[in-house]
Amino acid sequence: MTQPASFEGRHGRSTHGRSTQEALAGFSAGNPQQRIVQPAEVADAVRWLCGEGAASITGQAISVSGGEVT
Repeated sequence: MTQPASFEGRHGRSTHGRSTQEALAGFSAGNPQQRIVQPAEVADAVRWLCGEGAASITGQAISVSGGEVT
């Protein structure tokens, strides 16, 4: 079983030797918007996709990533 990147092990350090704040700062630095996408932003996209305005959207992968390309 794997742990999420923000998992804090002993002594407040992540499993990769970084604190949670250091890990979050690293994630943010790699994003064009320099921040982490918030759960409410993902929920907004899901809400829109479930509504009538998105009735013609089919077979698409919609990334809510703040512009990050992996």
